[in-house]
Amino acid sequence: MAEEFIKEKSNKLGIELKFDGEQPGAVDYFQMAMKESENLKNSLKNLENKNDDDDKDNDDDIDKNALVQQLFEKAISTFETEWKESQEKEDIKHQKYLLVQYTDCLKEFSLWTKYIGSIEDAENICEEWLKKNDSEGYIWIILANLHLVKMNINCENENDAEQLDDDEEDEEEEEEEEEEEEEGEGDENNKGKGKAGEQKHKKFIDNKLPEKDKEVLDNIKNSLEKGFSLLGNEKEPDKKLISELNAIIANTYYNYSLCQRQSSSKRQCVFCIKECLEYTIGYSKKAIELSPSDYEKDDWIKALPGFAYYYLADLYSEKYKDLEKAMDYVMEAIDIVMSAEALAKKENKLIERAKYLEMIGQSYLLLSTMTDSDDDTLGAYENAIDAMKASIKLNPSNQSLLNLMVEIGALILNEDGTYILPEGHDHDHEHEFEEIEEDEDAPDDDGTEENKEEEDEEDEDTKGKRKTEHEEKPAKFIKTNDGKKCCGGGCCQNK
Repeated sequence: MAEEFIKEKSNKLGIELKFDGEQPGAVDYFQMAMKESENLKNSLKNLENKNDDDDKDNDDDIDKNALVQQLFEKAISTFETEWKESQEKEDIKHQKYLLVQYTDCLKEFSLWTKYIGSIEDAENICEEWLKKNDSEGYIWIILANLHLVKMNINCENENDAEQLDDDEEDEEEEEEEEEEEEEGEGDENNKGKGKAGEQKHKKFIDNKLPEKDKEVLDNIKNSLEKGFSLLGNEKEPDKKLISELNAIIANTYYNYSLCQRQSSSKRQCVFCIKECLEYTIGYSKKAIELSPSDYEKDDWIKALPGFAYYYLADLYSEKYKDLEKAMDYVMEAIDIVMSAEALAKKENKLIERAKYLEMIGQSYLLLSTMTDSDDDTLGAYENAIDAMKASIKLNPSNQSLLNLMVEIGALILNEDGTYILPEGHDHDHEHEFEEIEEDEDAPDDDGTEENKEEEDEEDEDTKGKRKTEHEEKPAKFIKTNDGKKCCGGGCCQNK
């Protein structure tokens, strides 16, 4: 159906929709809106990667945005009509189907516009339904997810507003510094940039959530417990459905934890971040446990606990100063995300691989701040750089990662905007990961004498180093076909 509609531009801010033949229903409009919104997101990403200001592309995106808006509004108005008609017919089964689609459409429209009015309408629809059908576990879970998504939208809007204020203050500070240091050395001119970097890596501040937000989170928790209990106690529980719902809740908790993490020192709640990350891990693992066959090729749901473990490790290291637990968490992150990256490679998902390799690099970088010896620190740092370079190779437009690599001294930014390796860098090592990647899919061969010598040297070097419950920290970022880490001495290739 989405391919059949005809778009006619009436003006720059509106699209007139015309259809040949039978008019679409509410679900059809909703599916069109989702497809066009995804196309627009991809178009905007490509525009960012091109790094230019093509007016024609911008005009096209304005038209596409208007189209998405129009399709969502048409879907919602059609849902309203169909919803009233279904209530008159008293068809409970069809009503439930429409309710799920209708509330999902309202939620997605709120996510698109960042306006919570639509998602509040969805909440009201679910609450009214549950007054008459209290035993509907599915709807209790949908309602809980709506509450959590709304909290995330509010959090993002507050963060965006504060970011605008911060940007204005940064611009004023930079202008003042440029005036004061106009005749200074080149290194002196970087002071303003250094301050900006420090602001991004602020410490965790453990504020208390407002009572209203705390009450909402408690209600979400209770609704989820009730909903999953009702579904699990059915005569024939639908494990696939329960698994899908667990995955949805895991993602929503994860998104909210990240938004809270980025909040200002006045609003940030460390306990809330910690709790949401723990829920992310629990629900994502439960999703896979209930229906493992459905996630055989789903690299993200498998990677999700690893991402949550990384942020927990960062929290325990920075806020709680519990390095032992932080190290356990970061090693869990590395194990899990490396396995997901291996799966993404099999499915030839380049962007996903780049994201996972970046997280592996971030995890090793965090690990390098927790090790006991200089050798361990250097090994973790080298692993981090290898993984980050591999990520940049797959996604060269990742500006945030390029900035981080400049910040930690792994790259140097030239005046012409190009990036180079620092002087004294081992250029043979620069291509080490590329060579490993090329050989990775080849059958395992017996180790050479040279590899065995390196293995013996590795055994001597790693004596006395800190261990976790899992295994010794690998000295090189090398991954075998099954996604397991290797010490780099060739022993894994012998197995």
